[in-house]
Order: sequence, then C-alpha cells, then structure tokens
Amino acid sequence: MKFIATRILAVVLIFASCANAETIVMKGAIVAPDRDKMEKCEASFAGDSADSNSEGFYSFRLDEQPADELFLLVSQSFSIEPDTVGIDNTATAIKQDSQKPYLFYRLQMNKKDGSEITWEIEEKSLKRAGYRIPHENAKKLLTVKMNPNHVSAIQNWKIKLDKSFITLPKVVLRSNKEILEYKNEKYNGGGEKKDYVKHGAEKNKLKSFADNVFQAKRSITNHSAKNSCDCLVETSIDS
Repeated sequence: MKFIATRILAVVLIFASCANAETIVMKGAIVAPDRDKMEKCEASFAGDSADSNSEGFYSFRLDEQPADELFLLVSQSFSIEPDTVGIDNTATAIKQDSQKPYLFYRLQMNKKDGSEITWEIEEKSLKRAGYRIPHENAKKLLTVKMNPNHVSAIQNWKIKLDKSFITLPKVVLRSNKEILEYKNEKYNGGGEKKDYVKHGAEKNKLKSFADNVFQAKRSITNHSAKNSCDCLVETSIDS
C-alpha cells in the first residue's frame, strides 16, 4: 500500500509540475497607417504556422524561451529543401528564389526593460549564401508570407505585455495609396516605377548573411502564395 501511495504521489507531482510550467507566447503584429482591418497573412516559426487576425496579430506558443538571436524573412517565394550538412536526415533549409523580391533580417534580442522587449534589427542579404538559409538558422527563422514591396519598415513593437509574452518586431506596411501607385506603375507602366525592394541579385550593398554556401540536392516543398496577404483592404487588384 505504501508503494502504491508513493506512486500516486509521484504522478500527482508530475501533473502539478506540468500545470505550473509556464508557456511562452511569442506575439507579432502587422500594422498599416491607414486601415483598421488587416488581410490574413501566414507566419511560420519552428515548424508551426499561424494566420494573422483582422487586427494584424499572430502568435506562437513555445515550451521554452526562444534564442536571443532570430531571423525574419518576408517573402512570397521560398521553398523548403533538405539540408545536406550533418547527419540528421530530417534537417531542412530554406531557399529563397533569387529572382524574386524578399526582405531578410537578423534580430538580436536586447535585455528586457521591465516587461518590454526590444530588438536590434539588421537587414541582411542572402546573395553570398546562395539565397539559402541553412538548418541551424532556419530553425530560428520567422517567415511572414507577403509581398515585400508592400513593407515600409520593420520596427520594435513598443508594448508592455505579461512576462509570459515575447513581442516580435512589427511589420509596418505602406499606405493603400502607396501600394496602389506601385501596382499601377508596375502593370500600366505609368510614371517612374518605384522599386521598393530590389530582388536578391541587386542587394550587393547589404552585409552577407553567410560566407559558406552548401548545395541541396532537390526542392521538397514549394511555398505558394495561397496564404500570402495582399495587404490591401477591399480591393480586387492582385499583388
């Protein structure tokens, strides 16, 4: 009986420990200066995906604190490939289409100021890395599937939440007017075209993301623009 009671107590303690384990919520935001309702966008992190809501918020539940260094890719044109480096056959890398626009950033978390988190945000080029993010960095990669030409800035999100939340930098979009002007110039050829984002081959002035390039054998899964938001509200113009 004493043995059974000890086992029951152990099980109770295990469940209590699990119940008290704090879940970390990593929360991000997509905002725009001239609209209250946002189109749905797909974000992904560490094998999990989440759609942003009508307010532009999305979140991921984590079992542990994320690394202080993360990466952010804003793109509609990337794929998942096998990572041939190392012995883990399940390891995957991210491949960006070199002929399509993208935005790529290194995010370094600063010390918490109370409950507010800030990030050092540094834009990077993927050119010298062969437009490829290897597995060791892909597992720390946040992707936001949208047209990068619609992005105005990546900024710290200055908001104080509960200590169980980690706030990501916010994606700030251009105004509807700017986006419509860009689209009209792109499709109709009117006026001087605003190349908001140069595609990878033209981003030579940015610092390299990596010095070594490893080649993958073949592409496994292509990410379509199915859940890639157009970022415009109540318009039928395609991105």
